[in-house]
Amino acid sequence: MPDTVIKRRFATEIRKEVIDSLLPERFNKAVVDLGVRPVGEPRVSELTVEDGAPLHVKAVFEFIPDFSIEGYQSVAVDKRRWRLPKRSSSARWSNCASRGPRSRPVEEDRLWGRRLGADRLHGPIEGDAEAAPIVGQDSLVEIGGKDTVEAFSTALRGAKAGQELKAEVIYPPSTPSPSWPARP
Repeated sequence: MPDTVIKRRFATEIRKEVIDSLLPERFNKAVVDLGVRPVGEPRVSELTVEDGAPLHVKAVFEFIPDFSIEGYQSVAVDKRRWRLPKRSSSARWSNCASRGPRSRPVEEDRLWGRRLGADRLHGPIEGDAEAAPIVGQDSLVEIGGKDTVEAFSTALRGAKAGQELKAEVIYPPSTPSPSWPARP
């Protein structure tokens, strides 16, 4: 096969193979000559490959600069103490507290979807006599809530504000051991 046919047919593959083998070698030599430590891979921004001409490459890369921490012990840092006057500080806390969630008595008869305070919760896990019972004190129970045991919602349906109820609830086996939120 004549040289011209081989060049025309395989020129792209040969050029790529030459570039892939030469670039890392030339880059590493240039880095050593510059005396820098590169971070990551270089990004080639210009590449010129012409027959009979030298390979021209421009690469952009990050490198670790030379630095020294000598003398850091003598660096002085101004340590200012900032204090708010007591009046200003307490006013800010009051402002924050007034914007937070509030708990107030329900003044209507419709309690569905409301959170009620439960002084004491105690009940066994259904089908597991060996398991420790679920226990809670001063807890919030959302009537009809997705995380509320259905037996609570049923027992509390129709309850009136301020009314005291006692309901026996057997927790389903899937009930996790709760970390009951305290009433605010």
